[in-house]
Amino acid sequence: MIICTIMTVQDNHPAPIKILIVDDNPAMLQCLNRLLHFAGYQTATTLKAKEAAEITVSFRPALVILDLMMPELNGFWFLNWLRAQPGLAGIKALVLSAGGESLLRKALAAGADAAMEKPFDREPFLATVASLTAPPEPKRESG
Repeated sequence: MIICTIMTVQDNHPAPIKILIVDDNPAMLQCLNRLLHFAGYQTATTLKAKEAAEITVSFRPALVILDLMMPELNGFWFLNWLRAQPGLAGIKALVLSAGGESLLRKALAAGADAAMEKPFDREPFLATVASLTAPPEPKRESG
């Protein structure tokens, strides 16, 4: 597991948003890690879904970016595990996969909050990450 952060936390600045990246391709993992690191996110990375479950419990990310097609336990296993954990239910999941549109639809049905096909464009990817990690809008009281 690798944990990176780009910003230092000071009393008057909020802590960086934590993101866990799970992909069995080391080059993709490094690319995503660098991209998110330079965008100001704190990241942790792993090549395996089972290790991702362990990291999720301790790291408590706001978002997990997840590949689906991995050896041993795949991304669907992780999505099922994540959605079955009551204390972790609020963690968002973004699936990145080269498996095609039908696989992305299955990921959304399995509990992913968003899904994008690989390869992806940088700006839409970062916009999706930002929207998934944005604080919820405050509820307005009707009156």
